[in-house]
Amino acid sequence: MKLFGIPLRGKSEARTIALDKEKLKFIRKRDGEEDHSVTLRKIRYKKDFFSAWSAEMAYVLGVIYTDGNIHREKTSKRQRKSIGRLRLAQKEPELLEKVLSLMKCNAKIFFVNEKRFGNVVSGARYQFDIANDELYDGLLKYGLTPRKSLILTFPDVPREYVRHFIRGCWDGDGAVYLEKQSNRVKASYVSGSKRFMEGMVDALREDGFAIKTIYVHKREPPSYYFRLNIGQMRAFYHYLYDDVPE
Repeated sequence: MKLFGIPLRGKSEARTIALDKEKLKFIRKRDGEEDHSVTLRKIRYKKDFFSAWSAEMAYVLGVIYTDGNIHREKTSKRQRKSIGRLRLAQKEPELLEKVLSLMKCNAKIFFVNEKRFGNVVSGARYQFDIANDELYDGLLKYGLTPRKSLILTFPDVPREYVRHFIRGCWDGDGAVYLEKQSNRVKASYVSGSKRFMEGMVDALREDGFAIKTIYVHKREPPSYYFRLNIGQMRAFYHYLYDDVPE
């Protein structure tokens, strides 16, 4: 190859070409189901999606804040190099499909069966992964951190995009329900981080919602929540969804 001037490729370049041409495949095994073939492909997304605030970006960031996870992992057992990874998981695929559509991302959503590790149960879920240092670093700038659940803080969101960010958070950890005792519609939001909850409540108070109390579920670790009463529900609906595309 050197004699005829054919350029040599390193492993990284060769893998990139193989991903582009969808030549990397493996078999995924599922408990109680038939094995199926998976083709790896180079994941693409709108590169400037997180470069500036927009209604769509604020919404997706809110979803990632609640149901996302970012971390670094080694590219191989032998190498010391690592790459940043975003993982987003949900019990149903619909929200993941919305996020990928807004990001113009071709990542594949796949299903993970329930797993048990002693007394700990990892529930069945749908998820997608994006391994990309640029994306990882971009999310760090907006306040996301690895192992964030208990230490998360409410980010500094421009005033005009706060409601879109909260809508993304609400799609992750919020609930609207019919209370059995009173037969009235109510809403609540729960978080494992007290500082994040305080930040969200302050933002909603600034926008006119009279939230008096942050409640605590006294378990280990504790979680925090607030409620909206029936008198606030119509205003909250308009707050989340006015002028929002379907």
